[in-house]
Amino acid sequence: ENAVVGQPFGNLRWLVCGGCGGVNTGVDMGQVTRLCRQEPVRLDSERLCALYDHLGSHQAETLIARAVEDIALHLYHAQAAYHLGRRDGIARSARAVGFVAAQIGLTTLERIAGNLHDCAVDGDPVALGATFSRLLRSSERALDLVWDMQAPGT
Repeated sequence: ENAVVGQPFGNLRWLVCGGCGGVNTGVDMGQVTRLCRQEPVRLDSERLCALYDHLGSHQAETLIARAVEDIALHLYHAQAAYHLGRRDGIARSARAVGFVAAQIGLTTLERIAGNLHDCAVDGDPVALGATFSRLLRSSERALDLVWDMQAPGT
């Protein structure tokens, strides 16, 4: 099981485990229940259809591929900022993820990115960690969904 140990905010020692991303603070908490949520990924099909109608199939697929790459890059920057404890960088990256997600109809990802931005601005480390984990889980499913839609022969 992969694990990452660090201290991104204050003196809170955290351990993020592989699998569902459970967090262990290193404190004996008795019985701990790990909650693994998988919320559905919502895709605005009208927005996608409008892209294809306006740009044509080839240009729309090119734009979507670039958008997926941009989202992945902004998520990478958000992770780096998170591990450095840079809330400003997290907020900036989250806003960029939301903007790009909105362009290609990834409404769930857009909403969660907005939530992450708000958590970064508010400065609540618990909410920030939980929302960031949620964004990473949802982004993986959303990007897989978009790539699967573009797979040849589908």
